Amino acid sequence: MIQEKGKSKLLLLFGISFLSISMFIYQVILTRVISAIFTYHYTFIITSFSILGLGIGGIIAYRQLKNNKTNNQFLKDNLIKKIVLMPISYIFVLGLFYILPFSINILVYIIPAMVPFIIGGYILSSIYSEFSDISNKLYFADLIGSGLGSILVLFSLDYLGVIKSIILISIISSIAVIFFVNFLSKKYIIAYAVLGMFVMSTFVPQNYISVMEKTLAA
Repeated sequence: MIQEKGKSKLLLLFGISFLSISMFIYQVILTRVISAIFTYHYTFIITSFSILGLGIGGIIAYRQLKNNKTNNQFLKDNLIKKIVLMPISYIFVLGLFYILPFSINILVYIIPAMVPFIIGGYILSSIYSEFSDISNKLYFADLIGSGLGSILVLFSLDYLGVIKSIILISIISSIAVIFFVNFLSKKYIIAYAVLGMFVMSTFVPQNYISVMEKTLAA
């Protein structure tokens, strides 16, 4: 069992919900950004293949769990690393789209776009496998997060725009990091450091945001 002793599983459920919120909003932002680059046919292709990353992440998690059944510390450390990488991956991928020169090769966009989904799929698969006794509660928390994400994305894109919405999902994902790391480990200073980093990013000058906004959401 990779759970830290004495920790409530409510932390895990909240972590799942916040992770689902961020992943749902990321999916919509990704569609918005790609549609500014390609026609809608290619947009659907890129988005669909990107979501395939959930399955790939699940397969990677399954293989690691299978090969390290008795090494709980390895599994825990690996899961925590993926959890911490999640908010960073949003900024990295969408920032990469901003600096990349235009390419007609859709693989240039599919492969980076898959990264957050692969990490998310790994996290979800690991947690569902390890805590299968509460899979019904985990699934419910996942659905709650997706539902809230579908509502929040409407307001975030309308009132914040693409760039600030990216920062928003990184902050939401960082909150998920705090819940997960508090549940899995006693050493959770890094979780607060990740959150602090993305909160600080909200102070990016508005003129920079406006320029990036025009580029990504033209």
